[in-house]
Amino acid sequence: NLESSQVSSSTALGITLPIYDPVRQPEINAGIERINIAKDRYEKIKKDLLLEASRRLIVFINAYQEIQNGNQSVDLSMLSLQDAKARFDNGIGTKLDLLEAQIQLNKDQQFLIDKDNNFKSADNALKSILYIDDEFNFILNNDQDIYGWWDYTLEKNILFGLKNSIALKNIESNKLISLSESKIAKAKTRPNFFIRNESTATFLEGESLVPEVDKEAYQNSYNNTISLNFSWNIFDGGISKTEFQNSKLKAKIEDFNYKIESNLLKEEIINRFKMLKADQEKILISRNELDAASEAMKLSRLRLNNGVATQREVINSQKDLTAAKSTFYKN
Repeated sequence: NLESSQVSSSTALGITLPIYDPVRQPEINAGIERINIAKDRYEKIKKDLLLEASRRLIVFINAYQEIQNGNQSVDLSMLSLQDAKARFDNGIGTKLDLLEAQIQLNKDQQFLIDKDNNFKSADNALKSILYIDDEFNFILNNDQDIYGWWDYTLEKNILFGLKNSIALKNIESNKLISLSESKIAKAKTRPNFFIRNESTATFLEGESLVPEVDKEAYQNSYNNTISLNFSWNIFDGGISKTEFQNSKLKAKIEDFNYKIESNLLKEEIINRFKMLKADQEKILISRNELDAASEAMKLSRLRLNNGVATQREVINSQKDLTAAKSTFYKN
């Protein structure tokens, strides 16, 4: 003849504070290096994008200049054709001169069509990488000039390349990650200590198993426990030792990768440096060639007007001038 009417609630809160954990610091170091690799990967993608955009801009400018060259060639060919017709009508020219002028005009017109197609492709490629609408029109300055010279020595170029190479930085980060993982594997066999604080609060209202329940009765209790703990994985079947050796081996592999990448980078810098010096010489040579071709074109036309040159000489001079302009713009 007993009755119960009771409501109970209990809340527990536990806090663990590590005192000594040999795994924690190597994990943090490895995490930092992974963040550095991610940042370097982002920088590489961004630099590659900027480089590709710059390359497309140069191709676009060159295509624009080639169109100007093509228009000038067509204008010169039309002028030569008009002169040939006039000379033929006046009886001082030949049918062959007239046909040669017509053939050269047709060649220059085809040249202009090809360059116009190249310009449209370059325009589309540049707008694509810059996310610009097709309706947008670029405004270019027709005056192209040399900005300056790369005056650093080959030794400084190699030094800068090794210092700033993102690939080499990533290899170093991977090596540090492998070393941190070896420390983690070794730390798994060491004890770690931590403090555990656990608080428990209990509330009871009513009574249980009594002849008559007093609903006003209640009881509160609070318990707090602080303990010093440690855990130690004494035997793991040699797993941690194997992981340690594996991580150490990965670190040595990264050393070899660093040497290989350094040698490849040096080789690439040397090749590009030689290409740079050759291109600098080609710019000056092609500039002199363009000046000479322009002067030759003027002299040929003067000689033709004075009757001491043939139409063939003018056409050849015009071909040389068109080719010289294309070569200079390309360089």
